[in-house]
Amino acid sequence: MAGAIVIYSLDHAVAALKAAETVGCKVTLLSARGAAAASGPGWFREVVAMARQACPQVPVNAILDCGEGAGDALAALRAGVDRIALDAPPAVRRRVASMARQQGSRLVRMPDPPVLDLLDEVAPLTACLAWLQEGRKIV
Repeated sequence: MAGAIVIYSLDHAVAALKAAETVGCKVTLLSARGAAAASGPGWFREVVAMARQACPQVPVNAILDCGEGAGDALAALRAGVDRIALDAPPAVRRRVASMARQQGSRLVRMPDPPVLDLLDEVAPLTACLAWLQEGRKIV
């Protein structure tokens, strides 16, 4: 079982991993749409790394959304992000996927809803626990 959760901060990422640890499941952390351009790949990489340090036993995937920006996707690969999503024409996706594989990264698709979006959640840990306990099977 895996749950997909959109995060906006380190607190969100840690809440998602702590909830997954409590429930005993895998979790997928998702950036917001186009976050590679808005927040930068380094920010996302570091948030995920710090969350993993806080909960090292939790299996976690993390996907950075690069929107339509092939340049943002390449910057994410250079920054060491291991999973990126790119909404681009097939030829561009194939080229970026090839570059990603060469670096040990993967080009993936963002999961379809339902996903838990923590943007307006006042109590992210509570929201993540409820979401993961419902057994949402995403990604």
